[in-house]
Amino acid sequence: MKANTIYRIGAYIVDVVLIAFLVSIITSFVPQSDKYKESVEKENKLLDSYFSNDVTIDEMLDDMYELRYNIDKETVHVTLITCIAYLAYFGTFAYYKDGETIGKKLFKIKIKHLGNSNNTHYFYLLRACLIHGVFISLLLTLLVMILNVHDYSIMYSILSVFNMVFLFTSLIVSIFREDGRGIHDLICNTMVVRQ
Repeated sequence: MKANTIYRIGAYIVDVVLIAFLVSIITSFVPQSDKYKESVEKENKLLDSYFSNDVTIDEMLDDMYELRYNIDKETVHVTLITCIAYLAYFGTFAYYKDGETIGKKLFKIKIKHLGNSNNTHYFYLLRACLIHGVFISLLLTLLVMILNVHDYSIMYSILSVFNMVFLFTSLIVSIFREDGRGIHDLICNTMVVRQ
């Protein structure tokens, strides 16, 4: 029987908080560059100036693009660690735990692969890439290394909007489909079911 959307969202929140906590512990041991620290400090000051009405939105955005570019360029290792963590947890861990993550276990739901493929691990990994934006993150990591600030900012905006539209559409599809499957489930031939 299909899993309730509220349970799926609850399990998702639990799992994402868990992964964010683990990634923050791992990356806390990685030294930060001076350029990163300087960019974060400038970004915080810029946001403070904006919220206290010292700068306009246009002035803030002009400076923010370069700061975001510098921060993203200096945190490539964090992005890669995060992507690996998402694939390991939502792809490999879920596969070996028969479709369960810790969040799904708490909410008594699990992922079920509907096909007869022997390579269901591949579908778990693909599902993790689609629903958690791993493809987008890896593409942006590549782009920050090869593009200038202006071009990267454009691509960042386009890919971020694409990712949000994909996630929102997948959520809407899962709410209105009788079987509760989102776009990522349809692509990977999976379904989240109650235990």
